[in-house]
Amino acid sequence: LKTVEKISEISTHFSECLAANPVLIEYLPNISDDFQEKDFRRILFEAIQNEPDYARRLATLRKLWSRLLLEIAAFDILGKISISDAKKQQTKLAEASIECAIFITKSEIEKRFSVKIESLPLAVLGLGKLGGGSLDYESDLDLVLVYEEIPNINTEIGTFFAKAVEIFINALSGFTRDGNLYRVDLRLRPDGKNGKTSIEKNAFFDYLKN
Repeated sequence: LKTVEKISEISTHFSECLAANPVLIEYLPNISDDFQEKDFRRILFEAIQNEPDYARRLATLRKLWSRLLLEIAAFDILGKISISDAKKQQTKLAEASIECAIFITKSEIEKRFSVKIESLPLAVLGLGKLGGGSLDYESDLDLVLVYEEIPNINTEIGTFFAKAVEIFINALSGFTRDGNLYRVDLRLRPDGKNGKTSIEKNAFFDYLKN
């Protein structure tokens, strides 16, 4: 209760989160607890990989992400970690969330296109605060998405990755009954907001050279 009181005093945003979803209160650290770093990637992957479908994976990811972010915020508010460390932890959580979104995308794209691929060759380049390791509460994810062609895909490769990017972005930013994770900004890609949402690897190399 002391932790809840402290959050309510300092952060309107997170106190509203607790009011909207009171079950999160039971996962808050006690005011006497010390911060211990978590393996966000392992925690998130263990939770989502056995879920049976896309919707369940999104729901599980959002619920667990909310708990982990709120824990970072609580230790930040309680003065148990520095502002710099809070930003580093938020960046690590975002990176783990992106990896989960790629996993979710791969599973869903295999289902929709009736294909089996070993791994989804889609590189996610983090710019801005994400790239600098200093993500903050409510920060957008500034991303550039670069793909490599896959042999034996029975559809036009641009169409394939346009759908993959759509699924990936929705996994991170789409609103469900459990909320969303991040706003995603792809406008820093080579052709800006008027270009395709992802760029082929060799074309991206040419862009960088020139």
